[in-house]
Amino acid sequence: MAAFFAYTCIKRRELTLPTLVFIGGTTMWWQEWYGDWGAYVLYNPHLALIPGYHWPLTSPNKPWAVIPAYGWFYALVYFPMLWACKKIHARFFPAAKLWVVVVAVSWPFFYIWDTLIEGGASVLGIWSYVDFVGPAMQSTRGNFPLLYPVLTFSAMMTITLLVIGAKTPLGTPLVESWARVDRIAGVRRDVRRIFTWIVTMNLCYLIFIVPTVLIRLAFLPPNSLVP
Repeated sequence: MAAFFAYTCIKRRELTLPTLVFIGGTTMWWQEWYGDWGAYVLYNPHLALIPGYHWPLTSPNKPWAVIPAYGWFYALVYFPMLWACKKIHARFFPAAKLWVVVVAVSWPFFYIWDTLIEGGASVLGIWSYVDFVGPAMQSTRGNFPLLYPVLTFSAMMTITLLVIGAKTPLGTPLVESWARVDRIAGVRRDVRRIFTWIVTMNLCYLIFIVPTVLIRLAFLPPNSLVP
């Protein structure tokens, strides 16, 4: 996937928006361990784990594979979903606000997407939610809850999609307009665009991570496997 994005950038002679989202999404990996702690996620200890990484409020097992996985997980789905929402809006609901269509279509889709990816991984024994609230997919290899936190996670993905799709009347991504990237040129412009999307994607993810941690601290019981 990285090679594909590099090819598209070379072909168009600029950093494409999917490439920037891919880069920004990849840098979100450091938040994974806090979300895992809040949601009682335990990775399989037989995976290749990052050594010596034991910070407070983080899940104990931290696989190296998570880092590259973040980029493809988000970049693979956001832009096809945004394209589909625009098509549905134009054909079936032209009188509605685009953001309403995006929410109505993408939130259920992201719920299904995450359930298939994460639920499938739990069945394969890659990780398990060792404690959970409400109904769940349960197997001898792993569990995946069907209400929390998948509903809040899919909501976060919808919010992120709205941010990615928000543009000025001139077609510039809104967050790039706020960062004033149009006022500079050359390498400095590329660097600012990269930095802007790294910050943007991480802030969007924090919308999910921070409440997940706070909810466990405030309302959920301790767990010996994810202490």
